[in-house]
Amino acid sequence: MAEVVLKRSAGNLLGNSYTTEFHKGEIFRDVLDQALTTHEHVNQKDLSCQGEDNATRTIRVSTAELKGDDGKAAGILVQAQDVTEWLALEQCVRVADKLSALHTLSAGVAHELRNPLGAMDLNLHLFEEELKDNGACTERGTRYLQVLNTECHRLSVILDNFMKFARPESVGLHEVDIVTLIQHIVTLMQFEATEHKIRLIGETDKLLPSVVGDEMAIGQVLVNVVINAMQAMPHGGVCRIVSEVSQIEEKSWLAISVKDTGVGIDKPVLSKLFEPFYTTKPSGTGLGLAIAYRIMENHGGTIRVSSQPGTGTTVTLMFPVPIREARAV
Repeated sequence: MAEVVLKRSAGNLLGNSYTTEFHKGEIFRDVLDQALTTHEHVNQKDLSCQGEDNATRTIRVSTAELKGDDGKAAGILVQAQDVTEWLALEQCVRVADKLSALHTLSAGVAHELRNPLGAMDLNLHLFEEELKDNGACTERGTRYLQVLNTECHRLSVILDNFMKFARPESVGLHEVDIVTLIQHIVTLMQFEATEHKIRLIGETDKLLPSVVGDEMAIGQVLVNVVINAMQAMPHGGVCRIVSEVSQIEEKSWLAISVKDTGVGIDKPVLSKLFEPFYTTKPSGTGLGLAIAYRIMENHGGTIRVSSQPGTGTTVTLMFPVPIREARAV
């Protein structure tokens, strides 16, 4: 386990001083220096470090003084555990709890608002026709009515999003060719990307397995994520859609990552991204990522976001890969 956490082999470490193996600034060097020089120990402290793939990992570290048979100090004992996946799962559970608490509320609010909004929209159109028939509709009055019609339509769109969040459409399960879907989305959004001086690149392996799900729903999530990535690059940049198969706890997952070189996301904002109605956009409803989270949940998958301010953001969609052969249980 130590080799896994440290990403180094025991043969290269055993018998050597920690000062030669860990450079200043590395989390294990700092923890050991502190324990040996000031006798200050840490207990279940979460520390961040960069992995070989530049992904941020969270290592939970504890230290204790190691004593010999004579009771004298003989060194320092370090316990380290990679808890990145655990923390991600904890975050997923917290988000799921918040979403489930708001599903019923959102459905009720949307239903109660839709009826009066429909009546307002209908009567607004009748009022407009009445004014036109009587020749009493001035140019300024026409502009006012246009604003009212536009805002009624916007409210209707928001309510539609409420309903999608509260009661998402049923997932039609069938095999989805992810490679073809990604190519379609790249082609679909290439023009808009070019207009904003963004290079949109799809990097997929042609041998990727299919996933079971709803192609339209998965496409909706991908388009939403790509649009967010492009909006994070107001002065242009690169957006890559990368897909690969990974093994987590003896289970195969198809990971689709959308990586941008945009402004990045501050850490306090990261924890709120999937909360309904939370948005940093002036005209946003805060339901886009909440709906995407719900769609991924319905597919038995997850959606995760990692970001560093100023260097870009990576959004990863994880889909379970279906088992092709029967296995003994």
